[in-house]
Amino acid sequence: MPLTNDQAYELLNSARERGRLGHAFLITGENGVGKRALATKIISMLNAPKEEVAEVDMFGDPVQIAPSADDSANIPLEDSQSEFVRVVRPRSKSRLIRVEEMRELEDSFYMSAPDGQWKIGVIIDADRMNESAANAFLKTLEEPPNNCLLLLLTTAPDRLLTTILSRCVNIPLYNPDFAGLSDLQNGINEIISKALKGQSRGIASALSLKASFDFYLKAEKDTIVQKHKAALKEETDQLKQVVDKDFLKSKEDQAKAAEASDYLALRTDSINTLISWFGDVIRWKVGHTPSRFSESVELFSDFAADLSIDSLLLRMEALEELRYLLTETNVSEALALETSFMNAFG
Repeated sequence: MPLTNDQAYELLNSARERGRLGHAFLITGENGVGKRALATKIISMLNAPKEEVAEVDMFGDPVQIAPSADDSANIPLEDSQSEFVRVVRPRSKSRLIRVEEMRELEDSFYMSAPDGQWKIGVIIDADRMNESAANAFLKTLEEPPNNCLLLLLTTAPDRLLTTILSRCVNIPLYNPDFAGLSDLQNGINEIISKALKGQSRGIASALSLKASFDFYLKAEKDTIVQKHKAALKEETDQLKQVVDKDFLKSKEDQAKAAEASDYLALRTDSINTLISWFGDVIRWKVGHTPSRFSESVELFSDFAADLSIDSLLLRMEALEELRYLLTETNVSEALALETSFMNAFG
């Protein structure tokens, strides 16, 4: 059963107090439900200094309590990193987590730590581990050292190896305040509505939608590039007097890789939104309430009134193939988008 962020935290804190905390948790849910925030709170729960309170337990010893979850709720996950807390995420241009990064994480688990300190590894977008990284990770997942905790965060647990899934406690999250559309979903829904509303279905409307989608991706990519450029400039301005040129060049390379990774993540999320839109069309077609795009029912009727369920499924499969091609192959983005949009929306 999906849990709110607070419910999941209380459940894990209760397990910790009873000495029953597991060693590996799979935190799942769509973007925006608070997976990273929960990971940050768990790190604080385990490694932040404990506060003594006036009460004593049944043996007369002072009771120790973890800091309030609210204290860490707004801390970015990356800021929680330390000697004993490692955060791994896709950073290469391919948006894959490489085996070298997983081995570095595993090595950190075998470092000595002070009493009471947990060694914690957080894997963001765990489904992006390549095959070598996932297989190398299995041994540590099976037999982790004492006082080690692994947190795997993903929106797509179905892409993980079954051997990984079977070794993790699944914590599915939902956000009760996240009933509407996210900014990205709103943006994609608006693009679809403008391109298809009042238009007869065909190649022209599909290409119009593809052009609008291209423009959206380009604008978002420009925003990502500017964000990373500003961050790089601020960092290099502070460092250029004390480090050599090779180090600064490595920082530039890291920034470019981060730009590419963020853009590819945005593109994948955008395609996932298109697939979700089709999923809601199919729900409407079979008489169920759409899960996200309930305000687009009139558009669903214009688009799909004369299409069979089989036809809609084939059109959605075209977008699923697009997601595969753009994440797993070196296909041209423009060509893949054009072909897939014609098959899905034409």
